[in-house]
Amino acid sequence: MVLFIGHSSAVRLLRSLEDFEGIRAARAMPSSRDIPTLPKSFRESPPLATLPRPLEVVVSSGKTRSQAKQFHNNIWKLPDRTSYFLLFENGIYLSNPEFCFVQLARSCSVIDLIKLGFELCGTYRMDSSSPIGFQSSQPLSSPEAISRFIGKMPGKAPRKAKTAVRYVRSASASPMETCLALLLGLPASYGGYGLCRR
Repeated sequence: MVLFIGHSSAVRLLRSLEDFEGIRAARAMPSSRDIPTLPKSFRESPPLATLPRPLEVVVSSGKTRSQAKQFHNNIWKLPDRTSYFLLFENGIYLSNPEFCFVQLARSCSVIDLIKLGFELCGTYRMDSSSPIGFQSSQPLSSPEAISRFIGKMPGKAPRKAKTAVRYVRSASASPMETCLALLLGLPASYGGYGLCRR
């Protein structure tokens, strides 16, 4: 029984991790036999049990989509060139930060995707339970790592991901700092002043 969590569900899990360095990369990928199913341990793990439904999952084809209402299936035909997932616990895999960025390019606007990139590469994570709406943390990725990941997905990564990562910067310490960086650095076509050019 194998489950591959992705998209917004994976981002929520990444935000909840206290020890990201303790989560190791996995070479596992969804196969033609893997139909999403919730293992019993899912209901016993607080970060997993509290994820909103439907749960965003990654499948390899339309034939492996789950018909259960608790899942939203996302089909990704992945080239076997890099690691896409982290081993969250036995039988449960979590999309890595770089893959999350690429995945959200299917549903986010360019601006929201850039903001996500700033968060993944910054020293904060959004946290609705915090009085200030976020908490301090170690960076989960870097602009360079996201760019390299996109480069290993020729023809698979949405063009929006390639556009957005050009404007992502590292080390932002808060959502407010991110918004200021976007205002000053983005070109006028995206509502910014275009003062910072790479």
